[in-house]
Amino acid sequence: PDKVSRCIDEIGIGFLFARTFHRAVGNVAKVRKDLGIPTVFNLLGPLANPARPDRQCMGISDPTRLQEIASVLDALGVNHAFVVTGSDGMDEVSLHGPTEAVELRNGTCIRHRWVPGDFGVAEADIQSLRGGDAQENAHMLRQILEGEKGPRRDVVLANAALALVAAEKTDNLREGARMAAESIDSGAALEKLNMLVKYSRELAGTEE
Repeated sequence: PDKVSRCIDEIGIGFLFARTFHRAVGNVAKVRKDLGIPTVFNLLGPLANPARPDRQCMGISDPTRLQEIASVLDALGVNHAFVVTGSDGMDEVSLHGPTEAVELRNGTCIRHRWVPGDFGVAEADIQSLRGGDAQENAHMLRQILEGEKGPRRDVVLANAALALVAAEKTDNLREGARMAAESIDSGAALEKLNMLVKYSRELAGTEE
């Protein structure tokens, strides 16, 4: 935890691997992979975030539990959060249909329903958003941050916009998407990723 905290302090971003912080998650990792379906650990992981953020975006696959999860976040001391379910059970903002959400703001829950146009992006077929294994996804991410246009960039902008609203950097989804686009187009987002990669490799080297 101290190393991740230092990473966040120094470069402004960090990654918390659930298996590192919650041993039980690692113990059932193979079973979860073999099942190939969402389990209770998909909910417990974000709820048991050791960083204890007071602002948060959380995606779940079951829209009937949006209110329930928002209430749990409230009990955990989160001040501003969005719990979202995209079309077809996607656990993020989707571009191929509406996104259902519950916003938690200072103890009050507000229900939302958004379409891609609310973020200033176009609808897209889900096939155009499919990823692959970890290596393929990492390559796709770099392509987006290096300036690739299209549905994959748009879905990143939409989800980043929601995070920026949760962080209260803006109160408008379209403005949030514009801010995210500016971060990508200026090279700032790619630079931040490169800093995280460099820091992580240096840290791994000190542990060997």
